[in-house]
Amino acid sequence: MVRGKKIKINDRRELGVYFWQMITRAAPEGKWSSAGVSGRLKYELDGVATEFLPYYEMQVHLKDVRLEWWRKEQRPMPLIVTVRLRKQVVAECRRLGVCCADLTGRMYLRTQTVRLNELGDPNLKFRTPGEDMHAFAGKSSRLAAVLLKNPVRQWNIPLLQKATGLSMGRVWDLVHYYDGQEWVHRRRRKELRLVDAGGLLTVWRDACIAAELSLEEREVPEGLRLVRREGRRRFNLRCYSRAGDPKEIAVDLQKRLGKIRFTQRTGWSLRMGRGLTDQLTLYAPRFLARQEMKELGFLRATKRLGNVRILRPADIFFLDLGRDVDGFPVSMDEIIYLDLATVDETQDLAEEFRRWEGFGSLEYEVSKRQGGVGDQPTSLGEFGTI
Repeated sequence: MVRGKKIKINDRRELGVYFWQMITRAAPEGKWSSAGVSGRLKYELDGVATEFLPYYEMQVHLKDVRLEWWRKEQRPMPLIVTVRLRKQVVAECRRLGVCCADLTGRMYLRTQTVRLNELGDPNLKFRTPGEDMHAFAGKSSRLAAVLLKNPVRQWNIPLLQKATGLSMGRVWDLVHYYDGQEWVHRRRRKELRLVDAGGLLTVWRDACIAAELSLEEREVPEGLRLVRREGRRRFNLRCYSRAGDPKEIAVDLQKRLGKIRFTQRTGWSLRMGRGLTDQLTLYAPRFLARQEMKELGFLRATKRLGNVRILRPADIFFLDLGRDVDGFPVSMDEIIYLDLATVDETQDLAEEFRRWEGFGSLEYEVSKRQGGVGDQPTSLGEFGTI
């Protein structure tokens, strides 16, 4: 790994690959090898071998290492692997006897046969989607949407403040961050334009995925189980069911809820000229009230059975961003892409949509030619328990 240059780690698969490269090339003492079963690792020191099962997490917090899961008797030993361990997290791991490691080489192992405490190399630097989460959290993501909606426009700070509704200080902070990531070019102190729309959208996607996952332990009949659950989301969801023509249902919803925007598969289908889907997914400023459901013939339903999915956005600002297609309001393409990319079942469809020549707008294509398409998703082999 190169010192001084930040290495981008996009997901848990890449984390696993880099960790494997680190321990097999530069293990300070002992020898690491693959145990050959479900991603297990074997560590040998002075003729004694110990098996570990790595759990790769992009970020690890104090609350994560305090889960009882890590301390219960189990074989192979669980090993928390992350990009960079904070000193407080390492101290807590040592206090609780939890094994942990990161990509700088910092490692703490404590078993009946192994005692290892390596400090790692603090000069190694990494960048993860988690670091970008603050730039896209809550209302801050308005700036990304405004720039992507108007990708060739010349901006200044007051215009961006007016377009986003953010405070002047927050706009300055975000523009400074965007400039550091080379998503925008600042010609003068206050003037700027978007130069890497693709890179900005890729990191926004990664930050959305990172923000929606967190760790928790759950009690099941077999005992404790470690699971990932949805964390902060950009919307709340309710599902409904109603028989009938999707066009009639869409018109009724638009009349009753006012400002709506179709997204996910419905938005994609409209943009691709395929019309409405049988299951409608849309943003709306509110959910249907009980009386409205009765009047319109809607029933509450589960995610699996409902043919109408209403997403109430955490920030109604995004209801103003989009276009009309065949008389139906759809979200801007970048929002449809994010909504597809953050669902496992539609991630491939999201990337296909993004590669479509009609994605975004003519101005978006000009911006990509000027500044490049940014990071593209890479295909890495599976490694370990990810």
